[in-house]
Amino acid sequence: MLAFNEISEDPELKEGSCWITVGNISVYIKKGDDGVSVDLYPLGDEMASSLASTWLTYAEADTASDVTGEFEMPFNRGES
Repeated sequence: MLAFNEISEDPELKEGSCWITVGNISVYIKKGDDGVSVDLYPLGDEMASSLASTWLTYAEADTASDVTGEFEMPFNRGES
């Protein structure tokens, strides 16, 4: 289900960064030269330290794909 600013197709972050809200979590996605990082914050407390983070380089994403194109994470980088 989409919010009031509905998007009919999958959005793509072409440059920079963006914030999205998922329930009571603020998600910060940043596109870098080498890959993508994602930080998670409690909604309304985005200036605090993130509670969880992860990242993946474009090179790792290329090597993690198998012949069928399915993606497998090389390992878990999340902070709990």
